[in-house]
Amino acid sequence: MSYDNVMSSERKVLRKRDTVISHNYATANEPLINSGDEGIYKQIVEGCAAIVFTHDFNGKFLTVNPHTASCLGYAHDELVGSYFISLVPEKYRVSFFESYLSQLRKNTSSRGIIQVLTKYGKKKHWLYNNNIHSDSNNQPYVICFAQDITDKVELEESLKLNNDTFRSAFDYSGIGMALISPDGTILDANNAVCNFTGYIKGELLKLNFLDLTHPDDNKTDQSLLHKMLIKVINHYSIEKRYISKTKKVLWGLHTVSKVANMDGTPKFFILQIIDITKKKELADELNWKNSELEAIKSGLINKISQLEELNYIIAHNLRGPANNIKLLVDMLKTNDEPQADTSLKLELSEIVEFLDEGSTSLLGSLNTLMEVVQISMNKTIPYDDCDAKKIVCDTINQLNSVIFEKNASIKGNIEVSTIHYPRVFLESILYNLISNAIKYSAKDRQPEILVSTYALDDKVVISVKDNGLGINLDRYGNKIFKLNQTFHKGYDSKGVGLFITKAQIESFGGTIKVKSKENEGTEFIVTL
Repeated sequence: MSYDNVMSSERKVLRKRDTVISHNYATANEPLINSGDEGIYKQIVEGCAAIVFTHDFNGKFLTVNPHTASCLGYAHDELVGSYFISLVPEKYRVSFFESYLSQLRKNTSSRGIIQVLTKYGKKKHWLYNNNIHSDSNNQPYVICFAQDITDKVELEESLKLNNDTFRSAFDYSGIGMALISPDGTILDANNAVCNFTGYIKGELLKLNFLDLTHPDDNKTDQSLLHKMLIKVINHYSIEKRYISKTKKVLWGLHTVSKVANMDGTPKFFILQIIDITKKKELADELNWKNSELEAIKSGLINKISQLEELNYIIAHNLRGPANNIKLLVDMLKTNDEPQADTSLKLELSEIVEFLDEGSTSLLGSLNTLMEVVQISMNKTIPYDDCDAKKIVCDTINQLNSVIFEKNASIKGNIEVSTIHYPRVFLESILYNLISNAIKYSAKDRQPEILVSTYALDDKVVISVKDNGLGINLDRYGNKIFKLNQTFHKGYDSKGVGLFITKAQIESFGGTIKVKSKENEGTEFIVTL
């Protein structure tokens, strides 16, 4: 007979008895038990909460106790004389004859779980233990003992359905899911985790969860897991990095929740992983594009600032020499007029001398401006992998005589030895900064100059620091990189070097800043 979910262990409902049931529960004319015991057994059968009935070898009910009739929803007289098969669902009726009744004849007993229908069509599950006995006339019949286990079977079916539902959701979810033991062992993992990490399931179950975690994220993950273990939190979500089987770095939205034992200790953790690698890559690319746009914006602002500065320089620096030249030309004309005021007349040699000075000054300013314009407009200068130590050494060699004269001490702290930058400009920047540090040294102490290179936020920083005269930034801070600005008297300086250096640096997206205190020293910081 085909039955649903035969249970692994069976409970014996009533103690087997070899005696037969009293005359009231049999159709035989003679008593089946001793008359002295009849009342006792009748009370037991009628009062017990188990299903007790008898049927013949054709399955016809002979006797039925009250609990059986109540369980099925029939009156006693409706069941007695009817056939057991009428209670069996139609799809199991063929097997009822082939399995149940034939098994009874062969083995004299049968036990298991059977489905029956109540009077109103409700399905019931009975755990039964049926045995063949004979009456006083040696006629065989079956005594049936059963227990209604419908609630238990339905609960098991519900649990099985829930388990199957979870299993299906777990295995076929588009989100990576894994079960992790408290010590980090991977207990189970679905296909999405396998696809994400590149491991097959068998390989994953041999790993510890931390084997998949990027080393830099281990500390954060372990800290949060510890909080779950000590019941501070029940779940957490973070973005973290994983290492795939091919050692590729992957990003996942990592959510962990806890399944606890009865005593509150963690039984296992449920891990969910959403692959956000592409999202992270797009975000990084967007950030890079934004940074690039910011750099372009900053470059445009610098260009505008430079144009404004050039405009001011042209208006300020060129107008003076040009006016002087115009005035001297007018004087030449005046010298040829007899009626001119003699107090305004100059000797020709004086006029020529003044013209020479004016034209030289004008030409020098024009050359400086042309150099700055060429630097700003030149986009074809190639980048080189420059050896920072060699360039510093070459610069020191070029300045060797003045270093000796000043008894200067120059030290290097080169953390970044290779700088990707146009060599001609890098040499010019370092030469201007180091030569200025030597030139504006204090006379009462040995000049000490430190040239450093280091990395900061994925950029290269060059620092030239001295213990020289320093600059009053409150007074001159906004003029340091202007053209023709000088801050110390008695030095051969035209105020051009820092102006050109700033143009060289900003033309390639860099910045230059200054830190200084008067009579303590100066530090120029270049970020490339």
